[in-house]
Amino acid sequence: MLFSKLHLPAAYTLNHNNAEFIYVHKAIIFSFCVSVIIMCMHSILVGGEQQAVFLLKAQKMGLTSGKYVFVPYDTLHYSVPYANVSYFPLQNNSRLREAYDAVLTITVASEPLSFNEAFTAAKGSKEVTLAVQPEQVGN
Repeated sequence: MLFSKLHLPAAYTLNHNNAEFIYVHKAIIFSFCVSVIIMCMHSILVGGEQQAVFLLKAQKMGLTSGKYVFVPYDTLHYSVPYANVSYFPLQNNSRLREAYDAVLTITVASEPLSFNEAFTAAKGSKEVTLAVQPEQVGN
């Protein structure tokens, strides 16, 4: 689907279907004008498994080597602590950590809160709707 008024070359949607992931990744590879990929799925930082799968497949296809920047859309809407924070999904998976190096997380400025405090507040205000507890995501 083309969005000429927005000057975007293409927009793709995908589900958990492996064939759709491969199709979207190949479309990105063969596009000469895409350099920023906006991921409209829950961020891996808040338990987004689909983003983890997407990034690992992108890494396997060579898309996380620096030519493309991946931006998680959901983190634009709430604050994600970044100072002195270790995120659980990235701790025990070196491949995912390497793939995540291609991600540019843009987030709302916030008061200095711990991850647990910020995540609990985001869940309370319905900014994050995942059924996970803060300790399952970051620490």
